[in-house]
Amino acid sequence: MREALASVHFWTYALIVVSLCPLAAVLGASWGWTAGTTTFVVLAGPICLAALTTNVWVARLIACLACIGCFLEPTIALRSVDNLWPAFPASASCVLLALSMVISAVTDRLRCRVHALQSQNTEIVRELYQSTHHQNPLGTNPPATDPTAVTEPVLETSDETLNYPMLLLSIQEIGRRISTNLELESLYPTIINCAKTTLECGSCQIHLWAPGENNLVNPLALRPRDPRPYRPQTTSGMAGWVVANRQLITRQTIERDANLESILTQDPHAPDAIAPLSVGGELLGLLVVDQVREDSNTFVRLLYILANISALAIKNAQLFTRIELMAHRDGLTGLLNHNTFHQELERLIDRSTPDSTLSVIMGDVDHFKKINDDYGHPAGDHVLRETARLWKAVLPDEAVIARYGGEEFICLLPNYDLSSSMELAQVLQQTLQDFPFSFEGSAISVTASFGVTQRTTDDTSDDVLIRRADEAMYRSKTRGRNQVTCLEDNHGRPPARSRPQTTSSHDDSPTSTEQV
Repeated sequence: MREALASVHFWTYALIVVSLCPLAAVLGASWGWTAGTTTFVVLAGPICLAALTTNVWVARLIACLACIGCFLEPTIALRSVDNLWPAFPASASCVLLALSMVISAVTDRLRCRVHALQSQNTEIVRELYQSTHHQNPLGTNPPATDPTAVTEPVLETSDETLNYPMLLLSIQEIGRRISTNLELESLYPTIINCAKTTLECGSCQIHLWAPGENNLVNPLALRPRDPRPYRPQTTSGMAGWVVANRQLITRQTIERDANLESILTQDPHAPDAIAPLSVGGELLGLLVVDQVREDSNTFVRLLYILANISALAIKNAQLFTRIELMAHRDGLTGLLNHNTFHQELERLIDRSTPDSTLSVIMGDVDHFKKINDDYGHPAGDHVLRETARLWKAVLPDEAVIARYGGEEFICLLPNYDLSSSMELAQVLQQTLQDFPFSFEGSAISVTASFGVTQRTTDDTSDDVLIRRADEAMYRSKTRGRNQVTCLEDNHGRPPARSRPQTTSSHDDSPTSTEQV
């Protein structure tokens, strides 16, 4: 009881209850409720909260204060006492006391259960630590005389004690240098340099696993001053064993194990150690280490940690590259998407000079909806992918090609004038017409309509240039499709866009080129 009266929680909730009693009296008088009703409604919340967050004695004392408030409500509000005055405040007080006691009892029972579980968990951890510390000290194997001891594969090559301060500092350095790098081009050299410094080795290589080809590829080009690299085999030798077992292995481990002697016979130039780069069961590649100064327990531990951190960094960088590619490329065709195309157009315009030229070719696959209706949407996707491939094959390397939307494609031709762009558009139109499109054994006739324009000195924005190319393409659509139309406005004002009212079906009409 003394502890309850000295508790901060008691005085806090007591102040809340005493403050709410006059408010309840005023509300009850203004609303005309039965005496004690308003106090019961207002104080039910604090009573429940006190029962949940404090001990049993504090909750009971607060409930008693609330009961007194129920009886004092008519007196504080100066209300006339009706026949129900003694009955309802007494009932409200009993309900408040019962509610507080029930909640306190349930909360106390739950607290005892949680405390028991915590104590049990602490005791289990203590027993497990003592058992591990006395029976199998860290860094040693179970005694050979104990037939019940479970032995695990041990990669250490000596019985020396681990240098834990140096190990922790090395882990910190590895994480600092590798984990924050998201560019694959710079990540691979960082891993190699970190491995040479941390492991004190003269040679380190990364070989990435190509699942479709079941092959290992070195992502870094060999420099003339580099020594002849080790070429791992995926089906034999030391690298083949690591690929099959997904475990780190050292040359000394192979020399000490009679069951692994055949590995050195298959791979006489085996390095000092190979560690798998794997994440979640997925093999990303191998980390090959050679010319190690000292093969020790610390070296094996560091190589294991370095391989795991490096694998996570490579996986994160690959995911980052994939997300970045998805943000800039169209998922179906691999071309630039709409937003990225406009960014490239703005960049070319900003870098242009008065003497530079910039042309635009816009094309649209004719009757694409009919292809989807007749052959199915997978066939339509196949046509779009093949069309994108032909655009990349025909147009020059400096062309900026994008899928503008739906079946529309567009490209920028820096340093190409209008006549050269027209010739490229005609070659592209003829190539699409003659190309043998087929899907699941069905031949598909595919043609496209093109519009060509060139940026003039009067163009104030990229929208003007795009609208002129779009207008030229729709003029090709209006005049029978499968055509190339050139639209040029020397004043930089695109004419009003006029879409065809009826859809022509003469895709096989002769190719025509019109300059407006």
